[in-house]
Amino acid sequence: MSIRALDRALYGSFFIYAATVVATPMCLLAIADEFSLSLTLGGGIEIARSMLIFAMLLFSGYAASRWGKIKVMTLALAWIAGGLLIYSAARGYGMILMAMALVGMGSGFIEALSNPLVRDLHPRTSAHHLNVSNAFFSIGVSVTVVGIGELLTAGVSWRTVFFILGICTLCLVIYFPIAGRGIALPASNHSRFHIRQIIGNRRFWITGAALFLGGALESAFTFWSASYLQLHFFAAPRLSGVGTACFAAGMAMGRIITARLSRRFELSSIIMWSAFLGICVGTAAQLVDGMFIFFIVLITAGFSVACYWPTIQIYAAVTMRVDATLLFIYLSCFGISGFGVTPMIMGYIGDRASLQQAFWIVPICSLLMIGIMAYDRRHGGKG
Repeated sequence: MSIRALDRALYGSFFIYAATVVATPMCLLAIADEFSLSLTLGGGIEIARSMLIFAMLLFSGYAASRWGKIKVMTLALAWIAGGLLIYSAARGYGMILMAMALVGMGSGFIEALSNPLVRDLHPRTSAHHLNVSNAFFSIGVSVTVVGIGELLTAGVSWRTVFFILGICTLCLVIYFPIAGRGIALPASNHSRFHIRQIIGNRRFWITGAALFLGGALESAFTFWSASYLQLHFFAAPRLSGVGTACFAAGMAMGRIITARLSRRFELSSIIMWSAFLGICVGTAAQLVDGMFIFFIVLITAGFSVACYWPTIQIYAAVTMRVDATLLFIYLSCFGISGFGVTPMIMGYIGDRASLQQAFWIVPICSLLMIGIMAYDRRHGGKG
């Protein structure tokens, strides 16, 4: 029962993590209007969050080995709660960046340790449980964007949205250590030997490049779908939230289906077929002019990116004989880099051309994903 309770706490962590990712995109136009921000500066908010996530990822291996994953996860949730509450009281762009930096610090630990913790709890069925757990990230995106869309349409301030999220995170801060009480977890290894063993492996850099592209593809739709629907189709916040929820629903379904497919097919094949679908989705985004047809594109887009993050990590773990916790952490550095840089690049393209043109990044990254995975399979990749 204690493992099930900790599983539920992890589901909640994925949910909150997802909420912090999509809250800013959903409120972006309202925030930009209040503080007179361009699309590029709006994307810069994600850069602030991602930079601190990256920094904490590098530190998280030591923190986990020194204090244990459960204590570090609890501290991370406390930082996120504090950042969200500060965000709700922000009086300028600089204060927003500071608040998102604090959220990023907490998110970095969650990003680094959630998947290794799932793997510790379910070592024999990790591919299945990782995809199920990561599905709660997608569920969190769906529920959050629909809820925020309703609140914004009803005239509720974006500040209230962040205050509510902060209070919900505080509740999880209380629950997480209770759920983890009495559970013995494998010790984390954070030594120079294990670090050199990882970074000296050619496949680490190949799978890291793949996860960078996976993060870029996921953030392209996660961050900009709501704003694109409002700017291109003049959708109300409620409908823009529904559109982003369509993407997240597709991603949730994709991860649950991937959990089943992982028992029957090679992981590399699943990744490559997802990339082929991504090429089709990215091209369709340029051709669709109807809003509700674009919703179908978003569902398909979510399905196409669903497998990348958990499946690439597991693929690396089964093809490399290294410490899995450190491997997951260092691979996440690549994923977070792709996730953080892409919104600002797309915002810059949106300012110079249009957000529709910015979505060409999807087929380009998908094509590169196919090339990377094909190269790795040709040189002995299995799994």
